[in-house]
Amino acid sequence: MKAINRLLLLLLLSSFAQGYAQTTADQVACLKENAVVISNVEPSNEDYTDLAHLKQSLQDITIVGLGEQSHHDGSTFKAKTRLVKFLHQQMGFRIIAFESGFYDCYKSWQEIQAGKTAIDAARKSIYLATANK
Repeated sequence: MKAINRLLLLLLLSSFAQGYAQTTADQVACLKENAVVISNVEPSNEDYTDLAHLKQSLQDITIVGLGEQSHHDGSTFKAKTRLVKFLHQQMGFRIIAFESGFYDCYKSWQEIQAGKTAIDAARKSIYLATANK
């Protein structure tokens, strides 16, 4: 039993070590080379000059995934809202999918089949951080 615990601990620790493969100097150099200043995260700001570089970077891309460090970061959600608007208005993206649980999606689908609008059903199935009540 102790051998199994040691093995599990070793596997766990080795999985964390992979996340620190780059040195701090490598990370700083990468950021200096690739970072782009975003001037404003307010969703109402439709001057997308600061996001224009994405048109070239994403020109042949059909799916864009957006994440966040937590579900409780208001600035990130503002920035994501503005980015989604840019992707839709400036680059022609037409579909957006939100993270949700399987059960919530199933219940939402049942409500749509029963005649509810997709928007009303989705408001109950996506996380409150992304739902607009």
